[in-house]
Amino acid sequence: MARNFLVTISIFAFGMLMFGCSPAPPAGFGEVHGTVSVDSKPAPEGTRVRFLHAEDDATAFFAMVNANGEYSYKPPTMAPLKPGVYHISVEPVSTQTTTDSTGLSVESPDAQKPKDYGKYSDPEKSGLTTTLEDGSVQYDIEITN
Repeated sequence: MARNFLVTISIFAFGMLMFGCSPAPPAGFGEVHGTVSVDSKPAPEGTRVRFLHAEDDATAFFAMVNANGEYSYKPPTMAPLKPGVYHISVEPVSTQTTTDSTGLSVESPDAQKPKDYGKYSDPEKSGLTTTLEDGSVQYDIEITN
């Protein structure tokens, strides 16, 4: 009986070591959100706000602007992004979407839409930077043409 008790306790202890002590999710920043204005008007829906880590070119992400000129990004818990300083660029929607005769959506260049926002479309020249750490960061962007 004592032997069964010891075996049971040993199995329980082993199980706790293997499964009960899982590591915490890796550290990363919480979220970033804000508004994008172009000449004091909300940026068009679909405009991309791109974030590039200042020390690691492989760490980048983008957020899409909604109809109100707002964007937000929250990384997945199990795939956090590196905290730190990020360079920011803004890329306009330069295509139009139409539906062809088969019902498929087709994107094509739109000559009436800007191809870029000048320096604001280059993360190294835009002058837009923010530090992303734990918690929520609000970063509003004003573009003047």
